[in-house]
Amino acid sequence: MNMNLAVGGISEAEGSIVLTLSGRATIQHANEAKGALYGALCSSERVVVDVSGVTEVDPAIFQLLCSAHRSATELGKRMGLEPACPEPFRKAAEAAGFHPSGCGGEARGECLLVKEEDR
Repeated sequence: MNMNLAVGGISEAEGSIVLTLSGRATIQHANEAKGALYGALCSSERVVVDVSGVTEVDPAIFQLLCSAHRSATELGKRMGLEPACPEPFRKAAEAAGFHPSGCGGEARGECLLVKEEDR
């Protein structure tokens, strides 16, 4: 199964874009995901990445999401996951070596890979 990327849920009133990742979110699809994330960040003040349909994920996608989140923070934009870092996604991040307390620096309190209640 390939990873399908769909940009949807565009709401001009809220200034947000929902980017849906589904299927296998692996290194083979990182370039496609990077392009979609870049486009979403360029065209909106808030980007929500829907990961509810992701069936497999690897470190390349976590690195991509973290980099995009840092870029969004630096640009004064907001980026989040929906649902907010689901358990299988978070466990895969930890297994890949991403620290369970989140990223360092200014974005620590908003790290995408930390459960809402642990922030």
